Amino acid sequence: MATPNETILVTVDIQANNARLVELTKQLNENRAALKALAEANKAGKLSADELAAGQVRLKTSAADIAQETRTLTKANRDQDAANKASTGSIAQLRAQLATGTAAYNALSAAERDNTTAGQQLQSTNKATSDQLKVLEGAIGDTRRNVGNYAGSIGPLIQELVKLQEQQKTIPEGTAAYAQAQAKVIGFQQAVNDAGVKGGLTYDQTQAKIAGYGTAIAPVTAKIVQLEAEQKKVGEGSKEYAKIGFQIGGLKKELEKIPETAAKTSDSIKTGFQSAVDKGLAPFKTQWPRSKRR
Repeated sequence: MATPNETILVTVDIQANNARLVELTKQLNENRAALKALAEANKAGKLSADELAAGQVRLKTSAADIAQETRTLTKANRDQDAANKASTGSIAQLRAQLATGTAAYNALSAAERDNTTAGQQLQSTNKATSDQLKVLEGAIGDTRRNVGNYAGSIGPLIQELVKLQEQQKTIPEGTAAYAQAQAKVIGFQQAVNDAGVKGGLTYDQTQAKIAGYGTAIAPVTAKIVQLEAEQKKVGEGSKEYAKIGFQIGGLKKELEKIPETAAKTSDSIKTGFQSAVDKGLAPFKTQWPRSKRR
């Protein structure tokens, strides 16, 4: 069973959608034939004007429903195809994934959105993808998603980055799931770097913040990931599920208390950064700057 804090990657079965589109086309053709038959029956005196009107309303309502479902499936296929063709972690792929995820969320009932783990999980995934897009699009001058204060966005992005890295450690290497997790990690690494640029930080200051804050929150984040995995194994609504939920909530409050302040570039931070690289917490191995570099 999934938890609200895990990542859902919504994918569309294009082949199944195409099969459904064929059926919808057949239904629409039958609907048109039925409308024609009604008109002919009325003309022949076999149907009254009231019966003709009632039949036309029923068939036209059905045709509208068919057309709406056809448009929805066609758009879903188009978005999935765009995601498949786009480069991993690219803005184009993330936009397509967000479109697919948003459509899936909109299709849920209010009860499903608010009272099920899947609904909360999907909402969390869509928000994370949207937040990542805000930063990436902002880096190319597209601020329509209103990312706001980029410097303030670094902390939450680092939190998500560290969590993705901790989750990836639990996935066997060489699997499709591992590759998907790696793509998300790379995307958030770039998002943090772009947020640093927009926040007026240098490259070294940004990496130092990833190292310092990332290292500080890693132990708590690892425990959260562990508990969420344990929670998946018990039944939702059970006493044990709720107990673990309280533990996760307490750890999240503890996480909020850890300061996001980036330390200045110093020998101790350089050492901490290299340690973070070795642990997989920082995105790139790097040479620390000479004294003339800014």
